[in-house]
Amino acid sequence: MFTKTMRVAGSIALLLCLCRGVSAAASGAAPHAETASQSLANYAARVWQTKDGLPQQTVQAVAQTPDGFLWIGTTGGLLRFDGSRFVLFDRSTTPAFQENSVFSLMTARDGTLWIGSEGGGLLHLENGEFHRFGVTEGLADGFVRTVLEDREGTIWIGTDNGLFKLPRRAARAVRVDGVGAIPLLTVHSITQAADGAIWVGGSQLLEIRDGVATNWPLAGEYSETTVKSILQTRDGTMWVGTVSGLQRLSKGTTRFGRFAGVQGTVRVLRETSDGTLWIGTIGQGVFTLRGGRLESIESSQPGVLNLPSKTVLSLFEDSEHNLWLGTQAGVARFSRSSVKLVPLPNASDSDFGTISLDSDGTLWAASTGLSHLVNGVATPKVFPELNGARVRNVFRAFDGALWIGTDGRGLFRLGNGSAVHYTMADGLVNDFVRGILETRSGDLWIATDGGVSRLSHGVFSSYKVKEGLVYSSVRSMLEDRAGDVWFGTDRGVSHFADGRFVQDAVTAALAQEKVWALHQSASGALWFGTPDNGLYRYVAGEAKLTHYTTEQGLASDSIYSILEDARQRFWMSGAGGVAVVSVADLEEMARHARTNLSQRFIAVAEGGRLSPLYGGTQPSGVITADGDAWFPTSRGPVQFFGDESDASPPPKVFLDQVVADGRTFSAQGGPIELSANNRNLEISYGSILLAPQDAVQFLYKLDGFEDAWRYGTNRRVADYTNLPAGHYTFRVRALDGSGRMTERTVALYKQQYFFLTWWFLSCCAAAVVVLIWWVHRQKLRRVEAAFQAVLQERARLAREMHDTLIQGCAGVSLLLEACSIETGGNSAQAELLDYARTQLASSMDEARQAVWNLRGEESLDFGETLMKLAERVNRSSNIEVECVIEGSAYDFHASAIHEVSMASREAIYNALLHANPTRVDVRACFREEEFTLSVVDDGSGFESSDRIPQGHYGLMGIKERISRLGGNVKVESARSRGTSVSIRLPRAAVCSLVPREAALEKHPMGEVTR
Repeated sequence: MFTKTMRVAGSIALLLCLCRGVSAAASGAAPHAETASQSLANYAARVWQTKDGLPQQTVQAVAQTPDGFLWIGTTGGLLRFDGSRFVLFDRSTTPAFQENSVFSLMTARDGTLWIGSEGGGLLHLENGEFHRFGVTEGLADGFVRTVLEDREGTIWIGTDNGLFKLPRRAARAVRVDGVGAIPLLTVHSITQAADGAIWVGGSQLLEIRDGVATNWPLAGEYSETTVKSILQTRDGTMWVGTVSGLQRLSKGTTRFGRFAGVQGTVRVLRETSDGTLWIGTIGQGVFTLRGGRLESIESSQPGVLNLPSKTVLSLFEDSEHNLWLGTQAGVARFSRSSVKLVPLPNASDSDFGTISLDSDGTLWAASTGLSHLVNGVATPKVFPELNGARVRNVFRAFDGALWIGTDGRGLFRLGNGSAVHYTMADGLVNDFVRGILETRSGDLWIATDGGVSRLSHGVFSSYKVKEGLVYSSVRSMLEDRAGDVWFGTDRGVSHFADGRFVQDAVTAALAQEKVWALHQSASGALWFGTPDNGLYRYVAGEAKLTHYTTEQGLASDSIYSILEDARQRFWMSGAGGVAVVSVADLEEMARHARTNLSQRFIAVAEGGRLSPLYGGTQPSGVITADGDAWFPTSRGPVQFFGDESDASPPPKVFLDQVVADGRTFSAQGGPIELSANNRNLEISYGSILLAPQDAVQFLYKLDGFEDAWRYGTNRRVADYTNLPAGHYTFRVRALDGSGRMTERTVALYKQQYFFLTWWFLSCCAAAVVVLIWWVHRQKLRRVEAAFQAVLQERARLAREMHDTLIQGCAGVSLLLEACSIETGGNSAQAELLDYARTQLASSMDEARQAVWNLRGEESLDFGETLMKLAERVNRSSNIEVECVIEGSAYDFHASAIHEVSMASREAIYNALLHANPTRVDVRACFREEEFTLSVVDDGSGFESSDRIPQGHYGLMGIKERISRLGGNVKVESARSRGTSVSIRLPRAAVCSLVPREAALEKHPMGEVTR
C-alpha cells in the first residue's frame, strides 16, 4: 500500500548553515557562493540508484510528458517513472534502440518525446511507438547532445558533427551548419530566446536569426569557451555555461562577462517556477542563484541537503514542482517537506526518547540528555540536581513543579529552588520511569518497568501483578472523564476505578495485546494503540471493541502515540511515520463499516536510512497550540506542520499491463481477451505522482467476480487464479491523504472452453437425442421382427386349429345330425343329440374366437358377443337367461373380449350347473370410465365358509382372467338366496387405446394381452 522500500538520501527537514551572502555590486560582479542554500529549507531529498532500479548510476537527462510520467535518460537506457516504479527501454526491450546511453530528452508541445542517444541517433516516442532517425534520415552523426522544438514546431538537433533541423512531420533532417555563413559546429546546447532567435552553443556560441548567424565571443581562452549549456531567464539575461565556468549577457548589454563564484564546467542550467536559477556543475555540485544570492549544495556536507554526487548532469522541475537532479551517482528528487528535524546539540543516538510540552508552550526533549526547545531552537539543559542521571521524560505539574523521570535513577521533583529525589527506597515501585500522569484529584501516577506507583499526599502506593495490575511493564496511562485511570502494558490493559482494579470488556478483549498508546477523544470514545496490531476503539455500553488495521485502511499497524488536534484529527505515530486521520472517519467506519478511510501518511526517513519514531515511553508525542505535532527520534525531535496544505495534485491512477500466463497485454487499449485455459492473471497498476507516494492508497476489485473492494499491496499487482469464463471489469482507485480519488478500468473477457459453449452443448444434446431416437428405432425394429414372428406362429396355430380341431368338430356335428335323423322319432334320443349338437356348436364358436384372436384382430363388439352367448344358453337349457346391455357399447380389444367372454361364460355355466336356478340375469354396463358386468342367479347359493369341492375352479379362473386385465371381481352369495358375480374393468384396460408401437414396447414378445 505504501512505499516502504525507498531509500531516502536527504534529511526530512534540512538544517542549513547560515549564509554570508553578499549582494551583487552595481558593477555586475557576482556574489560569492555560500556553503548552503537557505532557499532549500524544508526540502527533503530522495535518491534512486542502481539498487533502487536504475540500470546504471549515471543520469544524463530528465523530462516529463503530459501524461505525468517522468522520463530519465541514463547510460544504461531510458526509464519511465511514475514516482514509485521504473520501466526500462533499451536494446533488449526496444528494437529502435541501437545504443542504450541516453544523453538528452525533450518533450514537444504535442506531448511526444524526443530522445537523443550517444551513438544511436535520435528517437521519437509517439503513441507508445519508437521511431528512429539516423544517418539514412539525414543525420551525419549518431551522437545527439541536445534537442529543441522552436515556436513553429521545427525540431533542432545538435550533434557532435553538426546542427540539423527536422521540420514538423518531415521524414528527413536538414543540415544547418556548413551552409552559407554558418560554420561547422559541434553542438551541446540549443535554446530559443524570447525574441525568437535560436542560440546554439558548442565549439562556438551562435545566435541564428532568420537564417543569419551571429558569433558571440566569450571571455577567456579558446579552450575555456566551449559551451555546455545555454539559458535565458525571465529577466532577459542570457546565461552560458562553459567548461571553465558561467558567463552571462545581461539585458541591455552587448558583451558576455564571467560570473564569479562558479568555477569548472557548467553542464546544465535551469530556472524553476519560483525564479531560482539552478546551476549544475561537473565536480562542484549545484549552485542556486536567487535575489542576487549565490548558494552552493555539495555532496557530503553535514547538515545540508546532500547530493549523491558532485557531478550534476541534468536539472528538471516537474509539474508538481519537485526538482530532479541527474548525477553520476543516481537521480535525486528535492521536494518540499511538511516535516522539520531539529537536531539536539551534543546528543548521540539512544535507545529511547520523549518529547514533553511545558505549560509555557516550550518543549522538552529527552534523549540521553535533556534539551529545551524554544522557537524551534534546541538548547542543552543541565540540572545539577540530577547528578548526571539519564533523563527519560519530563512533566510539568499543576503546581508548577517539574518532574523528571530517569533511566534507573528514579524520579526527581524540581521546584521552588529545591529538588526532591524519589527511588525505590522511598516507596517508588521501580527506578526506571516510563511515564508520569497527574489526575484531576492531584494524585501523581508513575509508570515504570516494574509496575505503577501512586503518589498521594506525599505517600506512595505501589501496584504490581499481585495487587491486580495485569502486567508489570507499564507503557501508557490515561485518566478518563469519569476519573478512572487506565494502564496500557505489554500484556493487556488494566482499569483502575473506585480504588481497585476492575475487569470489563476492554480488559478482556485486550488481554494479550501490547498497548502503548491511550487516548479519549472529544466524542468520549476510548482509543487503544498497539505497536503491531493496529488501533482499538471502545464506547461505554457497547458489547465489543472496534478493531482497525491495515485491512481496514490504516497506514500502519504500528501505533506508538495517539494525539488529537483542534480539527478533530488523530496524529498517530508509528515506526515508519505518522498517519493523520479524521476522527469522524474512524467513527463512521465503526458505525457503518465504511471501506475508504481518508488519511495522510508522512513517512519518516533521514540521513540515508530509516529513522523510526520512538514509542513505549511517554510522552512519545505532543500537539502544540499552533497545531504542530512533535515526535521523538534518535536524531532529535521531528516537527510535523499541522497547517501544511496539500498543494500536490491527486494521484493519477493508471493501469500498466496485464500478464496472463506469461503473455503481456497493454492495459491502455480495448477489452483484453483471455484464452479459455488461462490460469494466472496479473494486473499491474500504479499512480503517477512524482511527489512522495507514502499517503497513496489503492483499492481494486474485479466486477463480475468479487463484490468487495480490496486494498492494494506494495507490489501494486492484482492477482487472480482460475477465473471462470465470462466478462469482467477490473477497477482500481488511488486515494491520497485528502480523500481525493482517481479511478481507471479495463474490460476483460475470458473465453469458454469449446466443449462448454452453448453451441457445442446444443450439438451434443442434439446428437444424444438422435442417438436415443436411433436406438429406440432399432429396438422397435427388433421388437417388430419378434412380433411378426409371434404373429406368424399364431397364424400357424390358428390354421392348425382350424384345419384339425374345428374341422374335426364339424365332422362330429354332421355325424350327430345324421344320428338325429336315424332315431326314428325317439324323442329322448333326439333331445340329447340336439343338446350335444348345441354344445358342440358352442365349442366350435369358441374355438373360432380363439383362432380369431390368434390372427391378431384388434377389436370386437363385446355387446354382440354377450348377447349371442345368452341366446345359446337359452336354446340349450330350460333356464331363462336374460341379457341387458346399458350404455353405448364400445369395441373391446380382441384379447380383452376373449378374457371377459370366458369369464362371463364361466359365471353363467357355474350358475346353471351348481345353483339350480330358475333365472339368470346378465347385465353389462358401458360407462365412460369403466365397464361392469354382473351375473345374478336365484339358485341355492352358498355361504362364504362353505368349502369348494375339489376340482371346481370356476370362480378362481374368473378372478385370474379379470385380474390380468387390471380389474376386480366381487362374489356375493347366501344360502337359498342365490349368487351374484360382479366384474369391474377400467375402460382403458379393455379398449384399443394403446398405439401399436407402445404395445410392442410393452409386450416385446407380442403378448399384448395382460
